[in-house]
Amino acid sequence: MGAWGITAFESDAGLDVIGEIRNRLPKDGRLTLKSLLEFIQNSEWSEFDDPQLGNSHTSPLAVAELIFKIQDNDYSAVDYEEEWAKEEPKFQELSSFTADKESLLWLKNYLKENLAAARNNAVNSTDPADSYNGWFEKKDWEEWQRHMETMIERMGELHERPGDEVELLSVEQTQEDAQILSM
Repeated sequence: MGAWGITAFESDAGLDVIGEIRNRLPKDGRLTLKSLLEFIQNSEWSEFDDPQLGNSHTSPLAVAELIFKIQDNDYSAVDYEEEWAKEEPKFQELSSFTADKESLLWLKNYLKENLAAARNNAVNSTDPADSYNGWFEKKDWEEWQRHMETMIERMGELHERPGDEVELLSVEQTQEDAQILSM
């Protein structure tokens, strides 16, 4: 497997996760974070990475990035628009995406543990060639850490929203975005 950037979406592993999720999008268009996390934790096609390993591209990281892509209305990295993918399910066709507080907290804690373990790996590495937790260049290591910090912060903001359930996407949001784009 390969990686060509700092995000899970810039890795074969991350794109594989998104592809598997896309292939199992609910027919009714209603997705929940809890069902996504259960799916990746119990999947036979992908080994679930322990956050204590500090790996840079994992299934939960891809799920976190998916949340923010959908919230930011940026489907370019998750939906293929080419002719060959015309019949594939699309994330942009979801009617809702919700998250319970427990799932948000679990994902936030996973991200925090993963980042802490990666930093610990880098500090405690006895191999001078691996002082960036597997990254070849210091700038990539630093950018990945900032990316993780941003995701942790955004996940915390979602978790702090009032109520027991958080709407990550709703039909109203999709319609508002479409109206703004058409102006």
